[in-house]
Amino acid sequence: MRMPHAISWASLPDMQIQYGNPAFDQLFGYPSGHFRTAAQLIAEAYIHERQRERLLQHWHAFNFPEDVELISIPDIEIDILSGTGEIRTALHCGMILPRQKVSIAIFKDISGVTHDHRMLREYAFLDPLTAVANRRGLQERWNEEATLRPGKRLAFIMVDLDNFKPINDTYGHETGDAVLGIAAARLKAVMRDSDLICRLGGDEFGLLLAAPEGQDQLDMICRRIMLSLMTPIHIGPLNLHISASIGGCLYPDHAANQRELLQRADLAMYQVKKTGKSGWRWWSAATAPLDGNSPRTD
Repeated sequence: MRMPHAISWASLPDMQIQYGNPAFDQLFGYPSGHFRTAAQLIAEAYIHERQRERLLQHWHAFNFPEDVELISIPDIEIDILSGTGEIRTALHCGMILPRQKVSIAIFKDISGVTHDHRMLREYAFLDPLTAVANRRGLQERWNEEATLRPGKRLAFIMVDLDNFKPINDTYGHETGDAVLGIAAARLKAVMRDSDLICRLGGDEFGLLLAAPEGQDQLDMICRRIMLSLMTPIHIGPLNLHISASIGGCLYPDHAANQRELLQRADLAMYQVKKTGKSGWRWWSAATAPLDGNSPRTD
């Protein structure tokens, strides 16, 4: 009987693909035997960096103790660039058998049913004005990071636009909305595709990213943001200027959970705001206000 779904199995720990059924070859659009290892498959066929990273995490599960009989790989939606140039979407699941040193992968082609689903997701998780994530999108990414890599070092950067309110009040909401859209586009341009950029509301944005090592790298990120936002904005005959007050916090270095991470980045940003000057500041216990857990009141 011919299996309706694409199936492959590979040996562990070398990740050598030993078998792929005809449905596997059809889904990925390459000749039988083209993919020799799972690493090659992920590198060549999976489009998105985050999906590649997540799948590779499961491949390392063969290091589990030998008394574990079976490790299930939960459903993961992946976007595939096939050998024919088509982009397809598949639901990937499977299992790892540590004792047998074998991994079995199952792919269900769901390309035909994802369009409406993605439109609904965009409506739910994207800010319609700026096309970056909204608060729900931020929460989803946090949940994903916490599940995928518990304890992974993360940085959250709060960006509040300076001089935005006078622009909005003087030239109207249409101009203000255009400025917000340009600011969001500039943030995307200076950050990596894997970093999450979200609009928290009004003229506040947030960035969630893997925490780089060293204060110099953290400051370099903030400097890039500042320089990008300080570049004059041209809208019709208008030549507009904004800047930013930036606050950052590291998890789990200086925050125990998501709520504390955002709150302390916000507090650090407010300390910059109080000076009346644009710039950035990273939260630390040494420089925190006495009431370090209190939300700002502005």
